[in-house]
Parts: sequence; structure tokens; C-alpha cells
Amino acid sequence: MSTLNWSECKKFMLDYAQRSNRKRFTRVSKAQVLPFLEASLRTDMRKIVDSQPSVGKTIMLETRKRKKKEARE
Repeated sequence: MSTLNWSECKKFMLDYAQRSNRKRFTRVSKAQVLPFLEASLRTDMRKIVDSQPSVGKTIMLETRKRKKKEARE
């Protein structure tokens, strides 16, 4: 099962290619691009979870945790 919405990923890549004045692409290789995106996303999700403290209920990004800490001080 994929953690990504393939049609939205494909639409974003084709729209971005058009807006960035690249060659007019019309297709995205699902066989090559989807596994790459899945692996990158899973790696990033693992990093976020591994960076969390051992206590707490909410998974947050490091920058957000710092801002909350600074606001308390």
C-alpha cells in the first residue's frame, strides 16, 4: 500500500515542470518515480519519529518544539 497519492504527485510534477519553463512533459514513470518518492517519504517520517523525545503524545517537528520552548521563557 502506498503512503502517497500518485495522481496528486504526478499532477504536481507536471505542473511544476511547466511553470519552471522546462520541456513540456506529459507523463511520469510510475515504475521509477513512485518507489523513489515512497522511500524518501518513509526515510523522512522515520527521522521525524526518531527525533522525538521519549515522553509526549504529539509528534512535532524540531523547529516547532523550539518555538514553543522559547515562547515559555
